Amino acid sequence: MKRTLVVDVDGTIFEYDKYEFGKFGKPRQEVIDLLVEYKNLDPKKHQIAIQTTRSWAEYEQLKERLDLFKVPYDIINMGSKCIGFAYLDDRAVNVSGKREHWESRFANLLYGDEDAKDGNDEE
Repeated sequence: MKRTLVVDVDGTIFEYDKYEFGKFGKPRQEVIDLLVEYKNLDPKKHQIAIQTTRSWAEYEQLKERLDLFKVPYDIINMGSKCIGFAYLDDRAVNVSGKREHWESRFANLLYGDEDAKDGNDEE
């Protein structure tokens, strides 16, 4: 069985500001390079699943964009969660280990920055 690395699209492979149907941000070359490196470890044992909550109506645009920037993948999954051994996602927080190791990352995800934690998120 292959080890599947599941990779998010918006904010991970491509920069993301706001959603627009069929439009994607600039490619994040450092992530693409990481995926190429992973894929080259052993293609018989490793696969990459591209995952997005975008609809199947955007499948062709996404596939063209991935191919244009030479993003390696074996599977494109639209709208539902893939099963994998690891997930690469801009909005994920790994909650393994002690709470103090992940709590500040989770708070930053929720509030945007450390100063906003006290409820003072007005600008």
